[in-house]
Amino acid sequence: GLDKSVKDPENGRFARDKSGAPTGMLHELAIDWARERMPQTPDSDWEAGVRFGQALCNRNGFTGVLDALVTERHLRVYRAVEKSTGLTVRVASTALVEPSDTVEAALTRIESFRRDFATPMLKVHSAKFFLDGVLENRTAAMLEDYHDAEGGNAPVMFGENHLRELFVAFDAARFQIHCHVIGDKAVRTALDGLEAARDVNGAWPSLHQLAHVQCIDPDDIARFARLGIMPNIQPLWARNEPSVTDVAIPIAGPRMARWIYPFRSLIDAGATCALSSDWGVSTLNPFHIMQTAITRQPPAKGRDHPAFLPEERMTLDECVKGYTVNAAAAAWRSADTGSLELGKFADLIILDRDLFAIDAYEIADTQVMLTLLGGREVHRHEKFGG
Repeated sequence: GLDKSVKDPENGRFARDKSGAPTGMLHELAIDWARERMPQTPDSDWEAGVRFGQALCNRNGFTGVLDALVTERHLRVYRAVEKSTGLTVRVASTALVEPSDTVEAALTRIESFRRDFATPMLKVHSAKFFLDGVLENRTAAMLEDYHDAEGGNAPVMFGENHLRELFVAFDAARFQIHCHVIGDKAVRTALDGLEAARDVNGAWPSLHQLAHVQCIDPDDIARFARLGIMPNIQPLWARNEPSVTDVAIPIAGPRMARWIYPFRSLIDAGATCALSSDWGVSTLNPFHIMQTAITRQPPAKGRDHPAFLPEERMTLDECVKGYTVNAAAAAWRSADTGSLELGKFADLIILDRDLFAIDAYEIADTQVMLTLLGGREVHRHEKFGG
């Protein structure tokens, strides 16, 4: 069982009481201790989960997804669903690289995924790196120690030299690199590593992704556009709620509190942003997310709720592009989808309202009436008569 004798794993920890006994709260890779002891879920349950998830995507107007963490088992399940009942979203996926991986082992494994799981509806185009955790459990890597009363900090989960070697190798093999980064140190480490890969391999249209970018040092904002790196952002989180007001701001401190989810600053500096949800962490609904990006206020609270850093608001046009042309680019599918053009798939949706003709505070109420994937109906709202 889990007792005082169990040591914290690398890049994870067990929360403990004053006596040192674990409380049951598992942080980051400590979850692996529990996973190894859980009953194994059969592939059939995972396949049912894919069918549920893709139907939910279709109802929310999605014809494609970027699955930001896959292993061989995930890919095997996707392939099984594709062969049995079919996929109703185009799946671009990013395969996990662990800090313990050697360069050769990681590259060999993920190159085999790219080769063996390539179909018109499924592909592996990207490698996923978790560089830190989250502020809520004090595992985000910050340039300065945490400014709240408890203090402390968290390390980047990869050694600097090892990370650069991995980035250079995957970039040379023409994989997109996709990094989870929350703290400003994690962001800078990713930018430094990707710049090193560019210096070695030369520039190419990789659209490497930095996901979440909760805290960005202002000195690093212009580097995204200069290096051709795409922020993959979740604007639903950019609002006054306890995870921001009670956690992120006190930890970040007075200087960095101004640079939490700085989406407007990134765009004004030339960055191209893809919008996403991080589902199932938070809602998949793109209209809730777009309204929050535009207002920096929770949709449920309305216009009278204090906006979080309103100077970082996005426009509706930027949000729509973030979910269409930019999202397709992030998935390396720009040639086939993301816009309505001759020669591309008829991937399109019909809404119950014109987003550009309504008040911004009505966007969250939008309903998807029809979703077409390659011209084939995959969702129809019960009230749609077209």
